[in-house]
Amino acid sequence: MLNKLSLWILLVTAGNLSCASRVRDKIYINLEDGYPCTRLLNSTHQVGCHSSKGGNVGIVFWARTQKDFAFVLNDTFNLAPYVIVAHARVFSHINSELLEKLRNKLAGAIIYFEESGTSTEVPSYSEDDKCPSSTHDLYAKDSTYGQCHMAEWNKPGRGSRFLDWNIPVYLLVNQTEINLITQECFVKHNEGYNGADKGYPLCAAELVTFNHAAGDAVRCLRRNDIPKFLTVGNLFCLPLEELNVFFILPFRERESDFQEKSIFLLAARMDSLSLFNDYSPGTTSVGSVIVWLAVAEALGRSTTLINELSNKTNRHLMPVLFHGEAFDYIGSSRMVWDMQKNTFPPQENVLNSSYVNLSHIGFLFELSHITDSDSGQLYLHVDPSSYKNHSKTKDAIDEFRALLHNTFSSISDFKSDLPLPPSSLHSFLKIDRSIPGTVISDYQKEFSSRFYNSFLDLPFRIQNPVFKELAVKLGNATLNVMFNWLNNGSSVQDVPSIDEKIVTSLIDCFKTWPEWNCTIFERIMETLTDEEKALFDNRLKKYSRERTYIHLRRSRPSMIRLLASYLAEYFVGTKNCSNETSRESCENQKDPSCFYMPDLLAPSGQQALDCCLCTHVMYSPAKSPAFAMEDHDIVTSNYSTWVESVFSITTMRLFLVTSSKWQLAILLSGIVVFLFWLVIVWLIVKHLNTLFETTTKTEDRLAPINYAVAAYES
Repeated sequence: MLNKLSLWILLVTAGNLSCASRVRDKIYINLEDGYPCTRLLNSTHQVGCHSSKGGNVGIVFWARTQKDFAFVLNDTFNLAPYVIVAHARVFSHINSELLEKLRNKLAGAIIYFEESGTSTEVPSYSEDDKCPSSTHDLYAKDSTYGQCHMAEWNKPGRGSRFLDWNIPVYLLVNQTEINLITQECFVKHNEGYNGADKGYPLCAAELVTFNHAAGDAVRCLRRNDIPKFLTVGNLFCLPLEELNVFFILPFRERESDFQEKSIFLLAARMDSLSLFNDYSPGTTSVGSVIVWLAVAEALGRSTTLINELSNKTNRHLMPVLFHGEAFDYIGSSRMVWDMQKNTFPPQENVLNSSYVNLSHIGFLFELSHITDSDSGQLYLHVDPSSYKNHSKTKDAIDEFRALLHNTFSSISDFKSDLPLPPSSLHSFLKIDRSIPGTVISDYQKEFSSRFYNSFLDLPFRIQNPVFKELAVKLGNATLNVMFNWLNNGSSVQDVPSIDEKIVTSLIDCFKTWPEWNCTIFERIMETLTDEEKALFDNRLKKYSRERTYIHLRRSRPSMIRLLASYLAEYFVGTKNCSNETSRESCENQKDPSCFYMPDLLAPSGQQALDCCLCTHVMYSPAKSPAFAMEDHDIVTSNYSTWVESVFSITTMRLFLVTSSKWQLAILLSGIVVFLFWLVIVWLIVKHLNTLFETTTKTEDRLAPINYAVAAYES
């Protein structure tokens, strides 16, 4: 009987376990397509979002307008804490003051918007400061130009990325899930709650974004160094890190040094930032990358002419794509630091390039924002101090400006009383104010981009015909000044022109949303090994909206850098394409600068030829010097000190809750039932022998008879 009872208990328990997941699924509804805000830290403080380890729970409240925040502040029915659900248009009004007032009432926030209609629904929104990177720029200690005293560059800036929210915040763009939380959750269960006519149950949300780092980067990095057997897990935070992409034409071996003022540096930035790292479209930056790549393609077609001019003048061209510029100029400051130490390009490069230092830079021209010029008008910018106080710098800039005007008349002169806007040029001038340099953009005193460094900086904003025309004109003007400079200030015949088909292809590819699924990018995947292809395909699809965030190179390589580097290698490299070329034959050349790649620009729908590509495109670390120097005090560092917290798995789910009184009643009932059955089990165990003695005694009485029968039969 006991065996039967045990078997019955086992079967019931197994049945309950098999049903546990189904019961859980009936209680919770998971929202799978959310983008979490996570925590960043620098040398002084933490910013971003965070939840308790088990997640934050709150009653869902849909704030349709800014006035609805008053309901949360007043909390008339004592329902706090709340999880606010708000459209990006409403969310854009939350600043540090409002956040401080709401903080004690909030368990979290969910932001949503419809990707296709953002431009009309949200007038402007930037998650960066009104004066981006001002603590680490050229004017950080300048009372005249510092802190945007002369020009407030980013007027829509709310500084949301640099607030310490200290609650979990998610972004939703999936329309099904948006309807689920606004209509099925809030409208159906919570709207109109007054405690009487409409009461419980209410819809609640649980948000989990637990970060392992807290305080500041100093403490976090110190915790990383604690012996691992004393801590749970491995690391708590990691410095933001990626790669800069560059090449030098003509390539010069390390045995041959560059001459002073012999390099023309063409710069652009690749990155952007957002409150949600996995949702960083960065269209403002992508526009500059497109022009930079179009110029690179034209240079790749003209290597013979470049070599001839360089042999005559000993001058060189050096196009560079910087990464991490949104976080206090990580990429450019690291390149400058490497140049100061005479270790640039780094020895990790397989190419044995000659070293470049700051004295070799003869001119720096930077492509800044160019995606928001409706009229096709562009503006030049210079540093007033460099221009006024260094005569040779002034002459070089004036000569450059005149030549640029001859090619592209829709460029307005710079205003010498305005400071240099946020740009990579700051990093170079901080060390050497005499370096001649200019920045070109579509704005004069404030950014034209209404969504600079935000999750709303989407590619839909690019007006193809207008931007294409501007990109071609700017690219041709850039090529003209580069070849003129390469020829020591003399005009050059047969300067290459921008290929308009290339520009169209680049715009079409980089504009695809949400997945980057154009033919060129699909062919890039054929270059990779199976292991790399799986990672790349995952980045193109699952993480396709995480385009321009710097992140952590080893675990999550930047998509914009991967694509831009492959395209640069293809455009600038020497290609041998034929039906007889294969991956194996290319690798057998044993030249570290050569690798296999299909013909990226073969017509769509046509089989691309296999190519053996030999290129001099190189890479340098985009990791702040603050983390590269031994015994460096990052608290007082002049360099970027941003690190990203390691975080646990992120989840977001909805469920119904009853009133606190009802929950208490259920708890007490459960305790009573538990105690009742505890007493029953105790009584059964105590009287076990009595309950089962009948069977035992019967068996004892029959024993002699059984023995007698057995003896008789034998």
